[in-house]
Amino acid sequence: MKRSVLVAAAIVSPVLGAAILGWLYVELAPDPPPPPAKCVAPIGHAAASAGNREVSLTWRLADDQQTAPRSWNYQQYVQGEHGAVERNTGSPATAHVVRGLVNGVTYMFRVQAVLESGDVGCWSESVPALPGDLRDLVERIEQQQQTLVQHTSAIVELTRANGTVLRRLGGRGVAALERLGTSARVIAGEAAGIRGGVDQIATNVDTAGNKVAGGLADIVAALGASPCGKCGGCQDGDGTLCKRGPRGETGPQGSAGETGLRGPEGKRGPAGPAADLLPCTGTSIGRLGFRHAEHRIGTDNVAAFNEIVAKLKSHERGLVLSVGHATSVGFERHNAHLSDLRAACVSQCLRERLGDGKFEYREIARGEALETSDPAGTSSLARRVEVVYCENHSIRPPITEARRRTGSLVTGCGCPASG
Repeated sequence: MKRSVLVAAAIVSPVLGAAILGWLYVELAPDPPPPPAKCVAPIGHAAASAGNREVSLTWRLADDQQTAPRSWNYQQYVQGEHGAVERNTGSPATAHVVRGLVNGVTYMFRVQAVLESGDVGCWSESVPALPGDLRDLVERIEQQQQTLVQHTSAIVELTRANGTVLRRLGGRGVAALERLGTSARVIAGEAAGIRGGVDQIATNVDTAGNKVAGGLADIVAALGASPCGKCGGCQDGDGTLCKRGPRGETGPQGSAGETGLRGPEGKRGPAGPAADLLPCTGTSIGRLGFRHAEHRIGTDNVAAFNEIVAKLKSHERGLVLSVGHATSVGFERHNAHLSDLRAACVSQCLRERLGDGKFEYREIARGEALETSDPAGTSSLARRVEVVYCENHSIRPPITEARRRTGSLVTGCGCPASG
């Protein structure tokens, strides 16, 4: 900010030959800018390591920080989309595992310290993570192994049908087949190394490798035999070609042929009815509808929400499932994420109203699992959350496709006030 002061001054006039008293404005130097606000408990480092449907987060405070936070907040959102989910770890530990994610979707995470005073620190830089499954890589390796076995079987059949040509090749043909066998064993060894720790898959690879080695050994043994020793004598004159013997017995059926090229992808058809993902046998006690692209419980849902609360209060204990749905309009990933947010909001609001003493709360995201009466998937019936009550929830084991939370904190839910 610029400042100025009024100063009295005497100026000598050369015309009058006398001093004239006057006033001057003198501009002062501007005030220095205020120092920037200091970040509270800054994060020095944050990292994310992806696994199968989960991400492991690790972080630490900056080196010059002596504060010991009581817990940590972290935000999770899908890269390129809106709608972040904020949760608290509930622990001072500097590591946390986020489960129930979707493989193949890039998630962004950032961390914030919660101090003993209740104040929060500044957020860390966002770090990406892409959950995936090692079994996908193993399956591709197995496909390559099967293709090698199929090619080797084809060589065996060709060798039996064209024995004369291979005999003329002599030692060169045998050496080429031996090199092929060595390459097959090397591929099998590399595949087994990659699949370390996956016992069943390693067994499959070893079995395929033995088939390849056994088939090649049969070829080499057949080529090493005398051209006339097993065929009943040679033709007169050249001493090289054998007479054709009787046809042998039919061998076992070979492996399936190599898969052809994949055709162009067809248009997406209407979604079928959703598979049963509920981890218990329960009873639907109500549903809440949502507006397009929103997860907030609107004022038009207050009566339905209060009715669900009243029904639950009549039970002593049990499991309360919030099953989220979305329409098929838009991208499938976005709809799955939106149905997850809707289910999380309903569970959060029920927990706030009923408490944690009597019930256990879980969420399931069905995505585009639509009503059969709405094949286009555009009505408000598809944008809903079904609330299911289960008195006994140990009937079936947990379903891996179900996306559940415990103690989630979702912003912007708009929980109806009790009254």
